[in-house]
This record gives sequence, structure tokens and C-alpha cells, in this order.
Amino acid sequence: MSVAIACGMSVASAETVREDCREVDYSKEVGAQRDQGQTGWCYAHTAADLLTQHLKTRISAVDLATSYILYDLSQVRGAPERVQKIERWRRDEPGNYAPGIILSENGLYNVGGNDQDAILLSDLKGFCAEADLPGGPLEFTAHMREVARLARDEKASAKCLEKSRAESSRIGSIDDPAAQDLARLFQCYVDQKCGRRIRPARPVVADAFETSPTVEDYYRDVEKRKIDPAVAHAKLFGKLDELLDAGKIVSVGWDSSDIYAVDEKYTDHAATIIARKKIGGVCHYRLRDHFGAECFEMKKSFKGRCDKKTGAIWFSRGQIPSLYSLVWIR
Repeated sequence: MSVAIACGMSVASAETVREDCREVDYSKEVGAQRDQGQTGWCYAHTAADLLTQHLKTRISAVDLATSYILYDLSQVRGAPERVQKIERWRRDEPGNYAPGIILSENGLYNVGGNDQDAILLSDLKGFCAEADLPGGPLEFTAHMREVARLARDEKASAKCLEKSRAESSRIGSIDDPAAQDLARLFQCYVDQKCGRRIRPARPVVADAFETSPTVEDYYRDVEKRKIDPAVAHAKLFGKLDELLDAGKIVSVGWDSSDIYAVDEKYTDHAATIIARKKIGGVCHYRLRDHFGAECFEMKKSFKGRCDKKTGAIWFSRGQIPSLYSLVWIR
């Protein structure tokens, strides 16, 4: 799940519709394909792509999600509206935090979020290298197994909890004391694996532009004629082209049902645009999703164009009609 806050939009350039479609390709700058598996961490994987290009070091999506879900929001200064929004999104599905669920695949791994805010919270703490805390379906299972082992070790878990409580009276948006302790153990494990964190000399800031807060809001606004899809997409793609020309990859928010054969409607999703070129005389964009190299449950119209080695697809304007937001690093 991913939404973005509108800021930094250059309206004049966004309203310009490109015709030349200069070819750009930043795929080598983000490295090998990532795989979020069955987690709700699409936002953390796109944020990791953006940071990897910016910092020139492959960044851990697991750590980004952990920071988003568990960072102590009382330590965030000067952004009350964003703190309130993060709190609301964290509490979107409170059942994920039940003591018997939180360390399962339906627990922390199922908590959705926001790529822009994940970058904000991780920048406050420092970033973690993917080499120290890798992601992927097998790795996700291994991480939870190690956290469960830590929980059974009375001496090690007591030491972790003592240190965590000294640093913060409360982490995440978790009310149950037992679930709080389990979340602290997960955070301890992540911090131990990450070791010395990457702290850039200057703050890393993510900017964004959106037509609506969520994909459901977007379709509702279109239905009520508050938004003209043609105008909205002209602005979005104008800004997207401007950013690609400036050498930046971009996270996009959209409804996964545009591409995937899913039953649910309004399934907010995030993926990364990493290249652009003309195909058959039409400007296309390369979408890097994060389900490994498999063309996972794609609709027939997209599966045929999916790169079997990377899982990436090329699409043109109008082929992802729900696209409603962009996030990039300033």
C-alpha cells in the first residue's frame, strides 16, 4: 500500500506532453530484481530502489519497512501532519499486531505503508545495507525464525528489552504490551544485523506529487468529475519525464488490478520506473515491480510482454489507468 504527499510539483513542466521520448535506462543503478514475496512491503522495496540509486549502495527493504512500522513517532520533530498520517496507516489493520500473529507472515510482514514516509523515518535512524539484512521469501522466513529464537533465549531477550525500553517508552503503533515486547525483539534483531548504519552527510528527502491520496480516492474523484483523468495523467507523465531526464528513477502509486489478476478492487501498490524508450513509435516506460523474476499472476495482456529474467514490463500511457502518484528523492 502506498500513498504520497503532494509537494515540489512544477506545474508548467508537468503540463508539457513529451514527444521526443529520449531513451534512458537506469536499471544498472538499482541492481538485481527484488522480491517482496507475500508481504505488504511494496512501499519499502520501491523506497529501497530510490535510495540505492541515490546512495550508490544497495539498501535493505526489510530495514526500511521496520523503521516505518516501528519507529517511535514521538521522536519525529516538525512534521505533525505526516506523523498523524503514518499513525493512521499503521493502524489500518490492527489485527496484524496481535501477540499470536505479529511474528507470523500475517503480522509485521503484512503491514502496508508509504515509501516517502519510510525514507523520512529511516533517514532519522540511518540506513541499512542489503548485504547486512537481505530480503526475499526465504530470507523473510529466516528472519522470523531468528527472532523466535531470540524470544526463547531469556537472557538475550531480557537484554534486548532493557535496551529498547531505555531508548523508547513505546515503539510502533502497538497497544498490547506483549505485542510491544515482540516488536522490540524484531527491532533488536534488525538493528543487530544492520550494525553500523549508513548516515549521509546531508538529509535524504523524498518529494512527491499525487492527484489523490489513494487509488480509491482517485477513482471516486474521477467518478465525481473532480478530476479529469486526461489532464491528471498529462501532469503525472510530464513530471515523470522531467525526473527521468534529470537522471532519477521514480516510484509510482497505482492499482495492482491494472496488471495483476486479483479479485480485490482498489489495491494500492507501488513499483519503480527505471527506464524509458520508444517502442513502435510510442513512448514506453519500464515498470520494475518486486515479485522476483516471475511474471506473477499477471493478466494475459501484460504477461506476454513481461521480461522472464527480471519480471519487468514496458507500458505506455493509458495502459495503467489508475496511476495517481509519484515519489522521488530530491
